Formats: sequence, C-alpha cells, structure tokens
Amino acid sequence: MLNYIIYALIGVGILILLVCLSIASFAGSNMVENYEKADQDLSSSFTVASALATMISKIYVDYKVQVGHSEGYLTDAYRPSRRVVFLSDKVFGSSSVAALAITAHELGHALQDKNNPGILRRKDNLSLASKILGFFMLPFFVAGIILFIVNAANLIPVLVCLGSGIAIFFLALIVKGLTISIERDASKNAITFLRDLNILDDDEIREAKKLLQAALLTYIADFLRAILGWTFLTPKTKLFG
Repeated sequence: MLNYIIYALIGVGILILLVCLSIASFAGSNMVENYEKADQDLSSSFTVASALATMISKIYVDYKVQVGHSEGYLTDAYRPSRRVVFLSDKVFGSSSVAALAITAHELGHALQDKNNPGILRRKDNLSLASKILGFFMLPFFVAGIILFIVNAANLIPVLVCLGSGIAIFFLALIVKGLTISIERDASKNAITFLRDLNILDDDEIREAKKLLQAALLTYIADFLRAILGWTFLTPKTKLFG
C-alpha cells in the first residue's frame, strides 16, 4: 500500500512539473500571438491610446499622471516616482484594441498608486533589495558547502550560510509573487476603464481581457521559471529583476 502511495505522489509531482514547464514555455509565444491579433483590430470608438491615457488621468487620477513616449517594442510602463505613463512607439498613436488595453493597464497602475500610495514603490524597493542581495546568494551557498567539507562537525556556520542563501532566493520569489498580484489588479482596473468609458464594445472587451490575461501569464511563467531553474528544462529567467 505504501508503495502505491509513493508512486502516486511521484506521478502527481511529475504531472505538476510538466504543467509548470508547459506554462513557462507557452506564455511568451501566447502573449505575442494575442498582441499581434489585437493590434490588427481597430477599436469601434477610434480612440487614440495617448488620448485615452489623458482621459483616464483626468477622470480617475485627478490629472496627476502625465503621458510620455518611449521608444521600443512593448516598453510601456508606469513610473510611480515620476507619475508618468510611458507609451511605446506602436501604442502611443494607435487606436487598436491592443494599444488601448495596454494603455488602460498602465493607467491601472496609476490608480493603484492613487488608492494605495507607496504600494508600487514598496515593490520596487523590495525588487532593488533582492537584486542587491542576489549577488550574495551563490557565494553563500558555495561558502556553506566549503564550510561543511572543511569542518562538518560545526554545522552552525554551514546552516547560517545556506539559510542566508535560501532566504535571498525566497525574497526574490516574494517579489515575483507580489508583481503577479499587482499586475492582475491593474488589469482589472483596465477593463473597468474601458467598459465604463465605452471605449471598447463587448467583443473588444473580451479580446482585451484575453490579451491582458496572456500578459499576466508571462509574469506567472516568470515565477515558475524561477522555481524550476534547477531542472534546466525551462528557459532562464532573471531571478533578481
């Protein structure tokens, strides 16, 4: 009976691993596919993305967010320290469903910043801390192994080094998990903007949701790749990014 339980647990573990690997590998191509499709569909309102950003800033964020332009592909971002939403080349002057969904999402972060001041800055601070501490994670692990080999009788320094390395690793995972939560909430805000302002019709809302869900999946995949890095079966990701 015990053998069957062990085999069942191993089977479940392998199944979970395969699902996680599939998500990690699928997310990127799925995002690009959904973006390219939504980018070809012009919105029924013909609203330009930069105008939508200004509109949302006026109605929901009390004119406290400026709209800027950034070069590159999908480089759209909200900078809480400057309270500026930067829209990329393909988004700024576009009326596509993709451009409007992405713009609304970035303004969703601005609304988060208004309703919960500091949440984005705390995430950025945690991210910076994990990035700095990340330089010490591998040395801690190496030092722990060396100390164990040199003096296995004294486990305290070994445990301190290994524990510090593990703590840094989990800090990185916490930052990635927090990012997923923040991105999910920003997408909910985005759909609210687009629906309440009648920017997109029902079919376009569904397409926008699909795109934003695909974008969220890339953050989940990044989290999974960070956990599964030891398997060497998934593409590398920035653990401290």
